[in-house]
Amino acid sequence: MVTLALSALLDAALSVQASPCLSNADTATAHISQVTMALTGGDSARLVHLGLPYRPRSVSLVTDSSTCASVVRALNSTSSDSATMIKRAYVFKVGKRNFAAVGENTRVYIYFDDGFHWLAGLAPLD
Repeated sequence: MVTLALSALLDAALSVQASPCLSNADTATAHISQVTMALTGGDSARLVHLGLPYRPRSVSLVTDSSTCASVVRALNSTSSDSATMIKRAYVFKVGKRNFAAVGENTRVYIYFDDGFHWLAGLAPLD
């Protein structure tokens, strides 16, 4: 009985580690601030031309593994260099129809539409 309970806990821990969603609250909050700043302080005409929302009503962390996996696949599909491939990312829902993502150890925010089509890559100025 103890072995079964320990096995269940280990399986749960491994599934969390295997999630394509990064979710550290402090780091996510910093990324949300960066995405919000980029989409409220940028040139509105340029953002709209790129398909990005100007002053989105909300930017929120995505924790759904399926959505994060789709975004990670979309990120990886933009490169043929295996050294740049990622397994996990911070993924954010931006407004109603867009996503933003930033991989581990990167500082470029990649924006997608709700069909996971690449729209833009923006780096913070700081």
